[in-house]
Amino acid sequence: MTRKKIAFVNTTMNIGGIPKASIPFLEQLQKIYDVTLFLTDGEGELIDSVPKGIKIVILPNENYKSQILGALKQLKFYKTIKSMVSYFLAKNWIERVKARIKLKDTQEEHFDAAIAYFGMNAKCLFTTLYNIKADKKIAFIHGDHPFEKKEFSTMEKIYLEFDKIFCVSKANVKSFLSDFPKCKTIVDFLHCLIDVNGPISKSKEYSAFSKKSDVPNILSVGRLSPEKGQDMIPQIAEILKNKGFDFIWTLVGDGELMEQIKTESISRGVFDKISFAGAQQNPYPYFANCDIFVHPSYTEGYPIVTKEAAIFEKPIIATNVGGQSEGFTNGVDILLVEPNVEEISNALIRLLSDDEMRNHLSQNISRKDFSNLGEMKKIVSFIN
Repeated sequence: MTRKKIAFVNTTMNIGGIPKASIPFLEQLQKIYDVTLFLTDGEGELIDSVPKGIKIVILPNENYKSQILGALKQLKFYKTIKSMVSYFLAKNWIERVKARIKLKDTQEEHFDAAIAYFGMNAKCLFTTLYNIKADKKIAFIHGDHPFEKKEFSTMEKIYLEFDKIFCVSKANVKSFLSDFPKCKTIVDFLHCLIDVNGPISKSKEYSAFSKKSDVPNILSVGRLSPEKGQDMIPQIAEILKNKGFDFIWTLVGDGELMEQIKTESISRGVFDKISFAGAQQNPYPYFANCDIFVHPSYTEGYPIVTKEAAIFEKPIIATNVGGQSEGFTNGVDILLVEPNVEEISNALIRLLSDDEMRNHLSQNISRKDFSNLGEMKKIVSFIN
């Protein structure tokens, strides 16, 4: 029996949550279908993590002037004029992106389904809709979208061109439909798949840091950007230090807040308490060696990093935002708090002071399966 063909569209395989989430999903899709990965913005550091056997196509990333000249050389006069009219009459940047993408050549191969995996990215959405020929079009929403209220009407029409939209959590569904209510009939949730074996194996590749038994190691992993909440860490570290706690708080990740966090750490006298590890293609040795994992995000879709900390059976403190609570029970296998300095500080003080509570969380979390493999039934059922 001939296997169905899937086009999987993403922007890049740079280090980040969405590219990382795509890897176990691609692994499972490949077991059932022939998969081609299309990338709109180049390869990225995680390109070697794409499962072997998946065809990778890097799409041309030209500026609009180059696109027009290229189309004219191919004598595509009608298509070029139509694109230019749409571009210059566009009401917003979204319609301009649409005009640019529609000028690009459509892929010759026909697929049974095409998946826009970065469904909050206009370029990824339009590439899937207009450059890929497929019987069914699917979009994935991984959290809060970047679109402004004045753009909701335009985006709602675009989302309605898809046959199915999967949000990565129940909370994500609710948030998405509050902005795009007409999409209700095509929206469902599908939790991200989690690789529960690879991280353990990769954690043994090197030693993340020298672990001192008398100094607790706190860990946070994620892009250093405003929505991820690391801006609170210097103040929380100052509170812990003033309470007499000794610790090292390691931040794995890079981003726009790096210098701000370093500067504030110095001004608060806690620079020696915070270690900046930068972006790590393999962050798992840090997970393995930490004592407490903290995820201070202000907003989330379905945070994979807390599930990965759970795989390592670590006591976890996380902010109760988006789909964070899905899969956990507060006080049993995680401590969920509001995204503010006071609540995160209090939770850390509690865990740093209470060995029994840390063990309680770790033991309970060790009994759970976070792979979410059962979620594959939803997309397989829709594609088939």
